[in-house]
Amino acid sequence: MGMNKEMLLEDLKFPLKWDSKSYKMYIFDSDMNMVAQVDMDLDATVNKHPFEKLIGNYKEPKVNYGVYKVIEGDFINILTLETAGLVRGWGGLKYKDSPEERQDNIAEYIY
Repeated sequence: MGMNKEMLLEDLKFPLKWDSKSYKMYIFDSDMNMVAQVDMDLDATVNKHPFEKLIGNYKEPKVNYGVYKVIEGDFINILTLETAGLVRGWGGLKYKDSPEERQDNIAEYIY
């Protein structure tokens, strides 16, 4: 599919941030829109979570040859079959044109 940068910048306001440094369950944009949720089994406060790379300003995506795949909005490690987390944001996106495409575009950026 490929990520649409223009659409992404319409939907997310950078920089992205954790909900709190001591909790690290959700990632929000600077308008406090929820972007992603960490799987509870992968404690991001203790372990280096794959979503850590999202924190901060927009980063140009690189070709991803990693072990994660996006399956129905979930980020799955294809080696361990663990879920790292999922894309969020439906609440604000449902009022825009093509909300499913927009959510998939955010997932593509995260991936």
